[in-house]
Amino acid sequence: MDVPVRESVLWRVFPARYILAVLGSIGFAIVYGLKVNLSVAMVGMLNHTAIKMAQVAEGGHENKSVHELLGGEEECAPTGGSSNVTEQDGPFAWSSEVQGIVLSCYFWGYFISQLPAARIAELYSAKWVMFFSVFINVVCTLLTPVMCELHYSAAVLMRIGEGIGG
Repeated sequence: MDVPVRESVLWRVFPARYILAVLGSIGFAIVYGLKVNLSVAMVGMLNHTAIKMAQVAEGGHENKSVHELLGGEEECAPTGGSSNVTEQDGPFAWSSEVQGIVLSCYFWGYFISQLPAARIAELYSAKWVMFFSVFINVVCTLLTPVMCELHYSAAVLMRIGEGIGG
């Protein structure tokens, strides 16, 4: 007694290659989102006041007040209220050079992984390359805040790992 195979309506409407293309595009969008999230998060992670004060201590800014060096930012009370509004800076006082190193290391990892990933895709399958690249990217992204607390060089290692997965 044979059981008839029931096909899904989805497979009749959309060929499998279209579904595979959509799922692959979603995977690439996830990897892209994981790539740019540190660039966005770094705005809140950095202590901009400490960075500017370190620049003041290093460079010869003569006869300028701290108010002028900080860009003339003032804290004003909101209209109709008497409470002060203060901006909270992040915990990291990374210079612009360190910020550039941390952000650019993604592309070093990406560059390093090109030939090995191509060979792995030839030997096994592109689906495994895609799976492990997203997996490595997610793990490194989840570990990035912890590694940033240790030292910026640990954050560099995580960014290289994200690049390898990217």
